[in-house]
Amino acid sequence: MRILTLILTMLTVQAYAAVIIDKDSVKESFSDTIKVSGKFLIGLQLANTTKKRKLHIQFPRASTGFLCIDITSIDGKYHGNIKHEITLPKTGLELIEFKSKYENKLKTYRDNEIAVLATLRKSCESTNNSTILLSSWGQELSNKIILLIRSSARADILHHPSIKDSKVSSICKKIKGSYAVTYDKYCVLEGMDVQKSATIEIQRRNLQKIPPAFISFN
Repeated sequence: MRILTLILTMLTVQAYAAVIIDKDSVKESFSDTIKVSGKFLIGLQLANTTKKRKLHIQFPRASTGFLCIDITSIDGKYHGNIKHEITLPKTGLELIEFKSKYENKLKTYRDNEIAVLATLRKSCESTNNSTILLSSWGQELSNKIILLIRSSARADILHHPSIKDSKVSSICKKIKGSYAVTYDKYCVLEGMDVQKSATIEIQRRNLQKIPPAFISFN
């Protein structure tokens, strides 16, 4: 069983601050030489309901530690990594202010073609006690959860185990085209209150049994 911890503390969007990222804390590359990590979960974010693309992160109450963000384009050409220490406690929605040297190239991608996986840790070099944070490319957070995954399973079904209503289940869809390199499926889960969610489960089906993946909310 694969357990991923995700803390969602949804606050109103009217009052939010910015985390200023120093340029030395941002490592980027853009190359036709593509490397695939082999990870299952590549991105977890909420749908952007605005036209502007600005990265926002939702912090649990009084968060401190190292903010570690991996940003990957669907075709594998762009990789970005941000490491930033949070010394003053953060709570709620925060704009992540950083300058990308590939800003013009990134504008050619749609929101779901750039995966974001943000975590809060004691150290970005360690995966112990890692908490996944909810991210969004927009300031207004929706209740539409998007997972971007790389999966060899014949079918991946995303749903909320405690709610049996089929409206809160979603079959992950295969992304068509040879450009889907770093992740090849996207899953959208709607119709649930993310403030009250406890667990999201991804059931994986193949000729052989594959253990489900779980994402836990606090």
